[in-house]
Amino acid sequence: GWMYFISAWLSLFIINGIITFMLTPGDWLQTKDMWDGFFNPTFWPSLFFRSFLAFMLAGLFGFLTSTRIKEDEVRPAMVRYTALWVLLPFFLLLASGYWYIQALPAAQHAMITSISSQIPPAYKLFLAATCAIFAGSLVLAYLRPAKAKQGLAYVLVILGFLQIGSFEWMREAGRKPYLIHGYMYSNAVTAEQAKGFEGGQTSFLEAAMWAEHKHVSEHNLVAAGEELFLLQCSSCHSIGGPLND
Repeated sequence: GWMYFISAWLSLFIINGIITFMLTPGDWLQTKDMWDGFFNPTFWPSLFFRSFLAFMLAGLFGFLTSTRIKEDEVRPAMVRYTALWVLLPFFLLLASGYWYIQALPAAQHAMITSISSQIPPAYKLFLAATCAIFAGSLVLAYLRPAKAKQGLAYVLVILGFLQIGSFEWMREAGRKPYLIHGYMYSNAVTAEQAKGFEGGQTSFLEAAMWAEHKHVSEHNLVAAGEELFLLQCSSCHSIGGPLND
């Protein structure tokens, strides 16, 4: 069990370096050194935040198991023990979340806290789900009868998915319009390439590997426009859809 725990946490350690690099590449933009990118400005706060989030999620899944224990003398003790995995990381999660926000450079901080229209609903959902999980875990630790505990355990797991999903939504939205902030846009165009397009040195369709219409004429305006939308815009926008219509 400990080998599994350590291996799983190390996978979080590695993935955390990659996804935080995409949000805050830091000195890598100048040095292109792998370690500058991996141990970037938000690596450590994100690692602590995600670890506490994972501990809480582990506790929520522990509820599903502990509430179904048949021995009456064992079940309450195990439910209360499981609740500690949710309740104790709760305060550390809030503290590391504040650290995470404060570690963001100005552009990403502004995107998450004030600019993006997508983030406020996700932020409210995250706070509501996190507080509900804390309160529900307190109730579950002392609730009777056993059948009521099982139902509440499933509700808390669903809230856990909403909690981590809303956080990931905020993190992804905070990176926009970049895939790697300051280096590559979400449509895989680098900042350097974009300067060439804006300066008229080449056109986007000419440079795009998968574009069918390399040159625009009166006969292919609509088809070329559709390709421009698909290749340039569809990673963030939709037409008639729910995301940035």
